[in-house]
Amino acid sequence: MKQGIEKDRILIVDDDLHNCEIFHAYLKKAGFEPFISSNALEGLAMVQQLRPQLILLDVNMPQMDGFEMCEELKKDEKTKDIPVIFLTGLTDTKTMARAFDLGAVDYIAKPVRRVELVARVTNHVEMYRYKHHLEEVVAQRTKELQQHRDQLEEVVIENIVNAIPSVLISIDSECLITKWNRQAEKNTGICATEVIGKKLEEALPWFSRHIESIKGAIKEQRLFRGRAEHVKQEASEYRDVIVYPLSTDTSGGAVIKIDPGIRTMGNPETEDIPYS
Repeated sequence: MKQGIEKDRILIVDDDLHNCEIFHAYLKKAGFEPFISSNALEGLAMVQQLRPQLILLDVNMPQMDGFEMCEELKKDEKTKDIPVIFLTGLTDTKTMARAFDLGAVDYIAKPVRRVELVARVTNHVEMYRYKHHLEEVVAQRTKELQQHRDQLEEVVIENIVNAIPSVLISIDSECLITKWNRQAEKNTGICATEVIGKKLEEALPWFSRHIESIKGAIKEQRLFRGRAEHVKQEASEYRDVIVYPLSTDTSGGAVIKIDPGIRTMGNPETEDIPYS
């Protein structure tokens, strides 16, 4: 065992205290940090407290035997992966088959020899540590890949949104602007950096009288339709405005789409929104 690092904890569960003391001495000399429990019920409690790297478990014990304790360990998400080595004087095929069916990684026949005990414990502790290291590496790599994927998707979506000839404005449930595409910059003359985080009615005052209607549409998950009036020197033009509520599972806000198609007359059933 290397110096200067935390020792691996080994829990010995055996109702024969003489055996426990012998196993404790063997493992402590080998550089482990052994703990002793004289029965399965106490052992289960100690597992929750210690979170050992390995459990040496006697088969024949009163009240609850080793097989029953192993079953309880494997039912618990927090303890199911802790390697269990059975200690037993029973070496018949049926007993060994049950041990492995319950999830044991190994068994050691009694009487236990020091060299065999230390070798098998060391081997399975190393495998347990290596397995968890690989799981951590995989989890970290998966997280990094997901972050790269999210970034790529964001770039792709942003490029698509910016290529759309309609004005697209994303807002949250309080009508704060979260996205502002290039067409919005072109049509309003306002850069995205100037309006992101602002209230919609502050950035575009011509939405002021419709804010409550838009908030209501977002809350009720229904479309809001209106008209944007663009006043030129000689005439007024109208453009269709649609507010698409987003699912509450995402942002709970909405996307505002202003159609570039020019209308000379708006739908009289919709609300007029002065575009400029």
